[in-house]
Amino acid sequence: MAEVMPIPIELATLGGDLSMDSYYWNSGWYTCNVQMAGELQPGDSIIDIGSGAGRLAYGLHEWFGGRYVGVDVMPALVEFCKKRFPRFEFHHLNVYSPFYNPNGSKDPDAGRIPLPDQTFDLAVLLSVYTHLLPDTFRRVTADVARLLKPGGRCLATFFLLDDKTERSHFQFAHERPECRIENAEAPEHAVAYPRRFVDDTFLAAGFKVKSARRGSWTGAPGLSFQDQLLFTKD
Repeated sequence: MAEVMPIPIELATLGGDLSMDSYYWNSGWYTCNVQMAGELQPGDSIIDIGSGAGRLAYGLHEWFGGRYVGVDVMPALVEFCKKRFPRFEFHHLNVYSPFYNPNGSKDPDAGRIPLPDQTFDLAVLLSVYTHLLPDTFRRVTADVARLLKPGGRCLATFFLLDDKTERSHFQFAHERPECRIENAEAPEHAVAYPRRFVDDTFLAAGFKVKSARRGSWTGAPGLSFQDQLLFTKD
């Protein structure tokens, strides 16, 4: 298969990477992680919510034979990924985000992904819930449940708080209703939740936890920087 066009450094950094080496390293890690922790099968239908600069799409494009759909709030990245990966499908959600889409709509309905119910086998949300406040957290989880087939899986990352959490990278010193935040001036910069809130929200949406892995953000060894949970839909 022909090589896809390279990504400009300005788009890679817009998607959160500091260098091209970082972008391609993360692409490999994302892909391996989704295959192993997300139990991705070659013929699955997958929705990548927060697809950003296409790190997962890049890792999948040469071999993945199923359906891939990327969704993001940053229009420049969505438009570039459409050109870079024409075999895959990308959608822009024009929903307000103070960091990623400051001109987006504040109407809660703008965050509803415009795709049919029970379409996907796997939903991936890597470093998405870590930027969501409680009401948006609930709406996104309900929409993911709507999009997944019965028995579908959701792989997502979080900053999970419990009594034993030693916060070596983030302190989350500012308490908000149902969560804690790192930056009082920019609440969505980094958001942490008690594990109970996460479990209860997913349970209410029809999910159960299949596996859980702590991240290295606490200072302890971890598979990834953020905490990671795999849910299955009833």
